[in-house]
Amino acid sequence: MGLLCAVFLITVIYKIMVLGYHPRMVIPVVSYQVKLDMHMEGHGKEVNIRTFIPPSGGRQEITQLQPVSGSFHYTSEQSGNNLGARFYKSNAKGPHSLSLSYQAKNKTLSFALPESLSLSFESLPEWTPYLRETPLIQVRHPKVLALAKRLGISGNKNAVTIVRQAYLYVADSIQNAGFSSRTSALLALQLGEASCNGKSRLMVALLRHAGIPARLVGGLIMESGSKTTTHQWLEARLGGNWVPFCPLNHHYAEIPDRYLTLYYGDEAMFTRTANINFTYRYEMKKKMTARTQQANRGGVSWLNVLNLWEMFRQAGIPLDLLKVLLMIPLGAVVIIIFRNVIGIHTYGTFLPVLIATSYRETGLFWGHFIFVAVIITGFAVRFLLERFRLLHSPKLTIILVSVIVALLFITVIGILTGNKNLFAASMFPLAIMAITIERFSIVAESDGFKKAFIIFLWTLAVVTFCYISMLSVLLQSVIMAFPETLLLIIAVSIYLGSWNNLRLSEFIRFRKLIFETAEGAGKR
Repeated sequence: MGLLCAVFLITVIYKIMVLGYHPRMVIPVVSYQVKLDMHMEGHGKEVNIRTFIPPSGGRQEITQLQPVSGSFHYTSEQSGNNLGARFYKSNAKGPHSLSLSYQAKNKTLSFALPESLSLSFESLPEWTPYLRETPLIQVRHPKVLALAKRLGISGNKNAVTIVRQAYLYVADSIQNAGFSSRTSALLALQLGEASCNGKSRLMVALLRHAGIPARLVGGLIMESGSKTTTHQWLEARLGGNWVPFCPLNHHYAEIPDRYLTLYYGDEAMFTRTANINFTYRYEMKKKMTARTQQANRGGVSWLNVLNLWEMFRQAGIPLDLLKVLLMIPLGAVVIIIFRNVIGIHTYGTFLPVLIATSYRETGLFWGHFIFVAVIITGFAVRFLLERFRLLHSPKLTIILVSVIVALLFITVIGILTGNKNLFAASMFPLAIMAITIERFSIVAESDGFKKAFIIFLWTLAVVTFCYISMLSVLLQSVIMAFPETLLLIIAVSIYLGSWNNLRLSEFIRFRKLIFETAEGAGKR
């Protein structure tokens, strides 16, 4: 046991001191599961729907991209800096549902601008697209020119001063509007109010007039829930970087980690065939995930496990599956503590670990709900089968069928009520449910329903602790970065395996005798 702990410490110290591992690698980060749901009704002719796939790189990482196109064809198309998603069908008739889901992990981006930067873009042709006038960004309109002159932007050669003046005017003098229509720079100026796109276009117009390349950026402000509103902000080319600004929400030279970039430029989020009764909604769910590691950290050392995970990822093996496999031993230790130290009995030695694993998609509350519902259903079916005196295997088969029907029924209820946590009921391990029902029934027959029910409650309690430990993102991050932690789990198992002290349940059960013996010894 001591040797295992020593090997663990040596490898961890080596990784930190030699391979450059850092403690922050195990600190979880916030990510969002984003799903775009689209619904349309075709008219029997060709239908095209185009939208954007968020780019991965820089400050945001996009993974687990999954389009669902049904009978439609799906393609991704690169156009300049943007990656488009196209759904099309030559003869689309009736209702259709499409979706595009992905996981987004973003970082806050901020810049400390100096006091001055010179303008140097006037004669460079590559910046022409970011300096020109458009129908919605009226760079040379007399009212825009008059505003630029009044703000001291015209003729100014300090890019930082120009940006600051334009930002302060648009952020503070143009009121935030409650409407979200497509507003031009000129209309925002005339109305004195605008939504995100109008305010951003006005600031872009002022910057382009002064000779600073600027572009619009479209995307989402991610937050748990659903929404149909998207967001626009802008970026200005300063000091060799695209520096972000959001005059609507008062972000100067910075962008929060909740801002998800979907496209660059003055684009529409959707372009589609007309008259198809099109609706859409973004569903977002906040979650904690392990920090992405740098696979090349520490070179090719055989102790650099990050290279191994990267190799698995490139081979198409989901890292989430590896996390589950690596966390199962930790759940087993939880069970050992409950059985050997506390003295709690459950159905099966490691069934609680497998049940807790199946809660990944449902969450703890709805996982318990589904588990209890299935156990009640299975027990009732087994009770009804007793009169037929069936052999064990046929009886277990019928119970398995009842479990499948119950899980499908719960899934249908989830679909009808919109409870997405119940959608995953069909993913529950059927054999494990059937075996648990069988053991519940056996205990009920031999020792009575009361004891079977008590063991069932303890099973739920152990499943809860297994779930909390196994799905802890912090613990997952630790084991993914330092898999030698499994050596500690073995050491703990060896220690608990030789446990010869009183269990907690025994201490409570015999507490009177223990205390009476102690008092008697004290009197002598």
